[in-house]
Amino acid sequence: MRKYFKCLAILGVMAVCAYPADTTSANSENVMKAIERIVAKAGISFDGEFRSQFLDAYVGGNAVNPKRRDDETVEFTSVDFDIKARPNTITQGRVIFRMEQDWRNFYSDISNPIFTRWISIDGSLKGMFSYNVGDFRQKYTPLTLYTPDIDILYEPEIFSKQREVAQNEVFIDNNQKLLQGVNMNFDAEVYPVFNELKANVLGTRLRSVQTNITNGSKVASLIDTSRMEKFMLGSNLDMTFLKGFSVGGNFIDIFDNKGSYDGAGGDSLADTMAQNTRIGDIRGGVDVGALVDAKNWKVNLSAEMAFSSDDSSYYNTQNKPKTLETKTINGNALLTGIDAEYKLEDMFKVFLDAKYINNTSDFRNELAQSPNFVGRRIMNLDNNDSSTSLYNVTSPLYSSFDALYQQVFKFCPSEKSGSVTNWWYKEPFSKNSYTNMVFTQAELSKMKYSYLKSKYLDPSLQLVMPFGPATPNRTGINANVSFDFLQGRVQVKALGASLKEIDPYQVSAAVVLPKTVYTQIGGGAKIDVAGLIKWKYPFYISSSVVSSEASNDGLAGDTNYLATTETGVFYWKNLYFKFWN
Repeated sequence: MRKYFKCLAILGVMAVCAYPADTTSANSENVMKAIERIVAKAGISFDGEFRSQFLDAYVGGNAVNPKRRDDETVEFTSVDFDIKARPNTITQGRVIFRMEQDWRNFYSDISNPIFTRWISIDGSLKGMFSYNVGDFRQKYTPLTLYTPDIDILYEPEIFSKQREVAQNEVFIDNNQKLLQGVNMNFDAEVYPVFNELKANVLGTRLRSVQTNITNGSKVASLIDTSRMEKFMLGSNLDMTFLKGFSVGGNFIDIFDNKGSYDGAGGDSLADTMAQNTRIGDIRGGVDVGALVDAKNWKVNLSAEMAFSSDDSSYYNTQNKPKTLETKTINGNALLTGIDAEYKLEDMFKVFLDAKYINNTSDFRNELAQSPNFVGRRIMNLDNNDSSTSLYNVTSPLYSSFDALYQQVFKFCPSEKSGSVTNWWYKEPFSKNSYTNMVFTQAELSKMKYSYLKSKYLDPSLQLVMPFGPATPNRTGINANVSFDFLQGRVQVKALGASLKEIDPYQVSAAVVLPKTVYTQIGGGAKIDVAGLIKWKYPFYISSSVVSSEASNDGLAGDTNYLATTETGVFYWKNLYFKFWN
C-alpha cells in the first residue's frame, strides 16, 4: 500500500536559541531565577504570543479514498495572553487564555470565543516555601510521578521546534505531570546538616465523572472523564548531605470516590470498580566526583526501588449472602544507574549513561506509566475510512512524522464525506497526538502490546519501553555513550538496550507464550561546520538512525502463535544553515 504526503507551511513566528550542550540547563535555570527576581514585585505583568499560520496538506496514493476530500488546510491567526497579577511580593495570580480566528470560517463564526488554558494562584516566601493552587506541574522520580517522553537522537532543530509547539499545547515540559489541585514545596539548605532539603505535599483530582464541556463549546478530542472521580495524594522528601550523598523517598495514594459513581449496577459495581493504589519508593545516590573534588571527571551512582500495592475487590458468591472481599496485588520496580563524564581541557569529552531495570508485571502506577504521546492521524482526517478508528495507529493514513510534528487547535471538518455522516463532522475539535491525561489501569492495559501488536503504540517510537522507565514486565539494561570533540563542534552518540519480559504472556489457562525479547541499537553524529571553518552563520550537518526490535519464539506446532518479530526504524539526515541575518 503506497502513501505519499505533500505539505507546504508558512510559519508566522520562529525563534531559535542556541547554547553549548553542557551549559544549556545551567543558563536556563539562571535566566529563570533572574526573571523571577525581576517580576517578584506587586503589580500586573502581561506576556503573550501572536501566531499566524497557513498549512496545506495533500494526500495521494492507492490508500486514499477518491470519493473523499484529499486536501486539507490549516489557516488561522491567534494570540495567547499570559497575565500575572501580584497584590504583594509573595502571592501571584496567573491566567493564560487564547483568542483565535480560523480563516476558513471567518464569515460563518458568530463569535470569537476565549479559551482559558491555565488558571493558578502561586506564591513563594523567602525563597524556601512555595505553593500552587489550581493548575501546576510536578514530578518526583521516573518510577513514581513522571511523564515519559519521546527521545529522538539528533532531531533537526526545525522539527524539534515544531514538536515543542505541539507539546506546549498541553503544557508538556521536562517530564513534569500537569495536575490541578494544591501543591506545596519547601527547598532550603539546613546548615550544617543538609546541603539541601526538599519536601513536597500535593493533592489533585485526576479524573472527573462529568464535565461542563459539551460538544462544540470547546475544541477537544479527548475528555478525561470516568465512571468515578479519581484523586491522588502525594508526598516527597529529598536530602543532600556531605556535598555528595543523597537519599529520598515518597508516598502516593490513588483512590476513587465510590459515592460519585454514575453508571449502571449501583453500589455493587462501584465496590468492585473503585481503585485504591498505593505507591512508595526509597532511593539514594552518591556524586563520587564531588566527594573527591575531581577536576576532569564525574561519576554519579543512583538507585531507586519503588513498590505498588493495588486493592482488587470482588464479591465472593460462594458465601450466602455474598460478601465483598479484597485481594492485594503487589508489584515492584528497580532502577539503578551510573552517569560518568571525562573531559580533557577543551578538546575532548566522553559521557556515559547506563541503567539497569527490573520491573515486575504487577507494578502498577499510572502516574509514571501514562505516555504523553498517543499516535493518531492529524492531517487529512477527512479522507479517513469511517470503519477504522481516528485515534490510533491503525488508520490507513497514519504516519509517525505526521503524528509527531503536526497539531491543529481548531479543526473544521467537512459536514459530510461520501455517504457517511458522523458526530465529528459537525463540531470543531482539536487534533494533537500529545496528551497530559493520566490514563487508568484499564486504558493502559488496552494500549500495551499483545503478541507484539498494539492499536495505540507506534512501534517506530514506542516499541521497547512504551511506558517509560516504569514500563511493567521488563528487565535488562539500556545505555548511551556520547563523544564531544573540539568544544562540541563534532559530536558522536551511540545507544543500545537489551531487555526481556519477566513473566510470559498468558493467553489463557492452557496457552502461555514465551517471553518476548526487546533490543534497540542506534547512533548518530553532528558536525558544526561553521565552527570548524569560522563561518559567521550557523551551519550544521547531522544524521542518526535508531532500530528497535521485539521478537517472540511463538509456540511450536501452533499456527495461531507462530514466531513473530516487530521492527521499527527511525532515521534522520539533516542540513541546517543560515544564510541571511
